[in-house]
Amino acid sequence: MKKLYIYCGAMLLLIAACLVFLAVQPRLFPLESSQSSDDGYISEAIPDEPTDTLAPINEPEESEVPYDCPEKLTEARNNNEDVYAWLSIPGTNIDYPVLQSPDNDSYYLRRDESGNYLTAGSIMSEHTYNGTDFEDPVTILYGHCMKSGAMFGKLQTYYSSENGLETYKTIEIYLPDKKLQYEVFAAVPYDMRHILYNYDFTNSRIFSSFFKSIVSIRSFGSNVNADEKPKSGDKVLILSTCLKGDSTKRYLVMAKLK
Repeated sequence: MKKLYIYCGAMLLLIAACLVFLAVQPRLFPLESSQSSDDGYISEAIPDEPTDTLAPINEPEESEVPYDCPEKLTEARNNNEDVYAWLSIPGTNIDYPVLQSPDNDSYYLRRDESGNYLTAGSIMSEHTYNGTDFEDPVTILYGHCMKSGAMFGKLQTYYSSENGLETYKTIEIYLPDKKLQYEVFAAVPYDMRHILYNYDFTNSRIFSSFFKSIVSIRSFGSNVNADEKPKSGDKVLILSTCLKGDSTKRYLVMAKLK
């Protein structure tokens, strides 16, 4: 009987020991899902990011409107390969093809777009100084100041008016593959010097100095917007014709590529 009591006591002690062990076990052996922080303390486990989140929706890109070369330019080019662009100034009568002879800078001064003799000539540029892609720092287009108003005959009338720069602000150039828009910043009388011969506009200092002098002109008939003066790296278009009332000078309209 005494042995039975001893056996029961031992079992009770064993059970008590097991209960104590189970009570302290979480402290001795933390769960595997817990993570240790840098200072040695146990921090709560951070749940994994959910894997069923929706992928972001990409907004469709705006599709560019295909360029449609004006039919009048296409027809003119088919008639004469020296036609390389079309010049248009909205709100005016200036709407002409632009030509350049590959071997004679003055060829179209007295010839029409078909190469036939014409006193009014054509709107033209010089191959010696300008390409046909309008990528030069300065491109100059020449046109006669005709009494009939043809070619650049009304250019001075348009831009010497009080609101001329604002009313006829945009100049459009159409090429076979794209359209260029220029914003007029100056219309001024100027002397007869050949601008592209006398100024190297690839030189940023010369470029800046020239247009600084242009927006400083205050002679009668000049209109300038000094705030829009071009800076080196801009592309500038100049329309050049005779100054009415003074055959020793030119009248220049200058615009900056937008």
